[in-house]
Amino acid sequence: EIVRGMERVVVARLRDAAFFFEEDRKRPLGERVADLAGVTFHQGLGSYQAKAERLVRLVDAMGEKHGLLTKPERESARQAALLAKADLTTLMVREFPELQGVMGGIYLRAEGSYWESVAGAVRWHYHPLSVEEDAPPKDRLEGSDSTVFAAVSVADKLDTVAGYFGLGLLPTGSSDPYGLRRAAQGAVRVLLDFWVADANERRPSLRALAAEAVAGYGGLLKRPVGELLRDLEAFLLDRVRYVLTSR
Repeated sequence: EIVRGMERVVVARLRDAAFFFEEDRKRPLGERVADLAGVTFHQGLGSYQAKAERLVRLVDAMGEKHGLLTKPERESARQAALLAKADLTTLMVREFPELQGVMGGIYLRAEGSYWESVAGAVRWHYHPLSVEEDAPPKDRLEGSDSTVFAAVSVADKLDTVAGYFGLGLLPTGSSDPYGLRRAAQGAVRVLLDFWVADANERRPSLRALAAEAVAGYGGLLKRPVGELLRDLEAFLLDRVRYVLTSR
C-alpha cells in the first residue's frame, strides 16, 4: 500500500516534468535571457539579467585584460556566462529549483547549436559545492572545457560575494544566509582544481579577479571600494586557508 502510494506521487511528478520539458523546449534558451530582467537577484543588486551582463564583462576581462583565456575559450565562456542563469525562467526549474544549471545544460545540448564547452559550463557553473577534491565536476570536464567552466564558475561566485559584501551583508559567526562562505570556497576550489594552464600560461590572481568583480557593479555598491576590497581579500584568504587545511 505504501509502495502504491509513493508510485502515484512519483508518476504524477514525472508526468509534470515531461510536460514542462516539452513546453520549455518550444523556446531556445537564448531567448530567455531577456526574461531574466524580471527575476530579482537581490533587491539592492538588480536582476539576474544585470548579473548575466556582469558575468560576461568579467569573463571578457579574464581574457582580454588578464590574458587567462584563449580566444576560443573566451567566446565559449562569454556565451555560457550569458546563458548560465536563463533556465531560472523555465517551467522545469520553477517547479524543481534544485535542477537550476542542470536543465540549462540539458536544453543547450538538446538544441545542438552550442559548443559542448558552453553546455558543460552552464551545467556545472554552480559547482563545486564541497571541499573534497573528488566532488563534482571532477573528471566530468577536460582541457579547455574545464577552463571555460572554471571561468564562468569563478565569475558567478565572485560576483555574488562582491555584491553582498558591497551591501555590507557579511557572514557573521555561524550565520551565513546567502551562502557566501560556500561561494568563496567554491571559487578557491575552481582555481586550485579546474583551471587548466601549462607552465607557459598565466595563472589567475584571486585578488585581481575579486577587484574586477567589484568594478563590475559600478556605483551600485554602498561601501567604499578600498574597504570592500580589503574585507574581500581577508575573506577569500580565510577560505583558501580552510580548503588547504581540510586537505
